[in-house]
Amino acid sequence: MAQNPKRPTGPSRDPLSVGLGRHRRQGERRLPPWLEEYGVWIAIAVVVIAFVVPVQMLGIFDQKEAVKPTAALRAVSVPIKSWAEGSSTKIESIAVDVENVGPEEARQVTVSGVVRGTSFPLTGPAVLEAGQRGRFIGKTALNVMSEDEVSVGLSCANCPPAP
Repeated sequence: MAQNPKRPTGPSRDPLSVGLGRHRRQGERRLPPWLEEYGVWIAIAVVVIAFVVPVQMLGIFDQKEAVKPTAALRAVSVPIKSWAEGSSTKIESIAVDVENVGPEEARQVTVSGVVRGTSFPLTGPAVLEAGQRGRFIGKTALNVMSEDEVSVGLSCANCPPAP
């Protein structure tokens, strides 16, 4: 019988193993080199794409919008100055008409008059229904010139904040 020439007949020899791969067994499976090198970056990209992007797009952690104000006040008339008797520089009182132009009633309505940076309260109804007007009057003893401008500050508990 003829022997197979490819088969060694003598004792087997270990091949010379050197370098970083010398402890690796012959049949052991390895990851591809590109996966070993970039595996961490790939894992981070998968986490971002799979979790962070959908959460941001769905807005799960967005802050909830505040309840929108339901009342809005508007001064209907210019402030009416009442001068002290016999004086052209001393204001006795100021009156202004205010309307609620919002869809619901305005609660805790406060109106103030402002002349040259000095503010003073005007009294009137504390609640204005939707579309209702109210007159606010305030007494004061300010000395002003007839051309000084009187402005009005309006606020209520469920009104938007002043700009």
